[in-house]
Amino acid sequence: MMLPKYMENQFRLSASEASLLSGPPSFFALMVATPIGGYLVYKCKPNAKYLTGGLTILQVIRAIGFLILMVPKCEIIQMSSYGLDEQGLTLEGPCNTNCSCLTNAFSPVCARDGRTTFFSPCHAGCHGRMNESFTDCTCLDSYGLEENHATEGFCIDHGCWTQALVYTITLPIIVLIVNLLNVANQIIRLRCIKTND
Repeated sequence: MMLPKYMENQFRLSASEASLLSGPPSFFALMVATPIGGYLVYKCKPNAKYLTGGLTILQVIRAIGFLILMVPKCEIIQMSSYGLDEQGLTLEGPCNTNCSCLTNAFSPVCARDGRTTFFSPCHAGCHGRMNESFTDCTCLDSYGLEENHATEGFCIDHGCWTQALVYTITLPIIVLIVNLLNVANQIIRLRCIKTND
């Protein structure tokens, strides 16, 4: 359930990109793994001892797999700030003091340099909007940026997209391996129940 949101934040993807990269590949792997696992159990007819041993091994693989999935990540976002105050990091500076910027809605914008990310268009001091671009951004001057335009979203890190693809390829493989014995898991549960129950 939280996988798309995790990918959105970890790899700086849009909500639709994160959903597209996390949902269908994992669902497809699950659809393939369950019938294959059922066929293997049907053909091999292992006893309960082998089924539980196989499930234990797959759970260990699952734990290792999810540890592996923690490896692909992007560099930490360098958010623009104007120093510290009593409450911590402050996003208010001389260029946006009178703007009454809210901090309850995170809507990042990227300056034209491709590296500087602001919390929101308001925090970048932007006064106009043209399509997906913000104009007249007064706070960009304080960062030594000549152009006063910013674009909607995080600054794009192409290495980050590569990491997202590594994650997207690795996740279905782990899902496929772990779900091979779904049918075996159900068989063991049913065998634990007495016949008269």
